[in-house]
Amino acid sequence: MADTRVKVEFDTQELAVLRAAFSRLPKNISARYLGAALRSASRPALTKLRQLTPRGPTGNLKRSIATKVKRYKSGNAVSLVGYQAATGAGQKARGFHQGFVEFGTKRRTAKGRYASTYWSKTVDRQGKFQVLTTKRGKNAGKIRTKPFPKSFFKVAKRGQKVELGKMPVGGKRGVAPIKTAWARSLPEVRKTLELQMAVRLENALKDLATGVKGRGFGRGRR
Repeated sequence: MADTRVKVEFDTQELAVLRAAFSRLPKNISARYLGAALRSASRPALTKLRQLTPRGPTGNLKRSIATKVKRYKSGNAVSLVGYQAATGAGQKARGFHQGFVEFGTKRRTAKGRYASTYWSKTVDRQGKFQVLTTKRGKNAGKIRTKPFPKSFFKVAKRGQKVELGKMPVGGKRGVAPIKTAWARSLPEVRKTLELQMAVRLENALKDLATGVKGRGFGRGRR
C-alpha cells in the first residue's frame, strides 16, 4: 500500500513554552491532556479531508476517514488524521485504495481478456452476480451488472486485455486529499493547538491540585 502520510511539525516560541510546561507534569497526566489538545487541534484537518475526499461508488474511502490519538508512557502524544485500512475490520476501515486517490495511477490493464469481481478479496463484492440489459432510461440497451456498483464484469476482444483506465490524482476532485487537507487547514490547526494546549495545561494543573489521577495510556479514536 502506498504511504500517504504527511508529517506536520510546529516550531513556535509559544508552543515551545507550553511543551516545556507539559514536560514537567507527571507523564500520564501529560500524555492525557496533550492527547486531548491534539485531538481538538486536528479537527480542522479532519473536516477539510472529508470535504476533499471524493465519494466513489461504494463510499468506502470517505467512510474510513477518522482521527486517532496515541498516548505514550514518555508523556508525549500524537494525533493521526486519515483513512483507516485494517484487514478484517468493519465497514469504517476499508480505505485500502487511498494511495490510488492520493497519487493517481497509470493506465492499467487486466491480466487477461476478462475482469470481474467474482474472485474479489472484498467479502461483499465477491461471488456470483447477474449480467442484465437495461430496458429503460438513458442506459437502455446497455449491459449492467447486478448488484451495481458492487460488482462488475468486462470482456475484451480475443487476444486483447481489458482496459481498466487510469485514476487521476484526487479522483473526481482533482487534488490529493490528504496533502491538500493538511496544507489548507494548517493555519487553523496551529492556532487551535496553541489555544488547546494552554487550556488543557490549566485543566491538568487543576487536576493535580485536587488529586485527580490520570487514566493511563492507549489510543483514542473518533
